Amino acid sequence: MLLLEAFRQAARQTAGGAALTSLDADFAVFGELAEAVAVEATPTGDGRVRLSATQGARVLATAVARCG
Repeated sequence: MLLLEAFRQAARQTAGGAALTSLDADFAVFGELAEAVAVEATPTGDGRVRLSATQGARVLATAVARCG
């Protein structure tokens, strides 16, 4: 649940504050609560935002969001 909220906030910030309209996420592994997670957001240029959550060298989840 925390990763979904992190993805929502990162997508919204990347899209200039536009509301999230859809999110397609894939969760690969469980993360450790006591370790930091980095969330990266990259706009695709067609109204979508690619997101990834990593913990150390492990990718925890990836997603594609649409804002508008």
